[in-house]
Amino acid sequence: MKKTVILVFLMIFTLSSCTGFESVKEYNKRNTTKKSNITATVSIDCKDVIKNIETLDNSVKKSGIIPDNGYFLKDYKASVSKNETAYSLILKVTKSNNIQIDCLSPEESSYNTAYVKSIGNLYEKDCGKNSGWIFFVNGKSSQVGCSDYYVKNNDVIEFTYICDINKLYKKE
Repeated sequence: MKKTVILVFLMIFTLSSCTGFESVKEYNKRNTTKKSNITATVSIDCKDVIKNIETLDNSVKKSGIIPDNGYFLKDYKASVSKNETAYSLILKVTKSNNIQIDCLSPEESSYNTAYVKSIGNLYEKDCGKNSGWIFFVNGKSSQVGCSDYYVKNNDVIEFTYICDINKLYKKE
């Protein structure tokens, strides 16, 4: 009986390997390692700081970190993998352009999504208690956190420093 079970098992194994069957693990590996690249345009701006320079912390003013044109990065074309988030994109783009970034990962953040504390050494609250970084997708403020938004082909992703978040939402 034991020999028969082993013989049947060996026959099934031999037949399945000859017919092109693959394990679930092999299938998942084959289908997740294929990267379909897409393109996105990324900008990082602090134009609102220039408009509201009087609210900027004096030590930040003296540091000279605010770019004269209001952009740390403008219209940067990035190639992204199909399942990449705005969070992973901004980390990659800032690294490749030598721009400082300080974030809380989704696991560290109390919001369960990544939280950008600073870009280019411009930190949240440097322009007042309601100032900080937000991000826009195709000209509209995102309704989800940056680690929850999956970048689509030809998206325009903008990380923008706002001096008073309340003014932004009164406009919308």
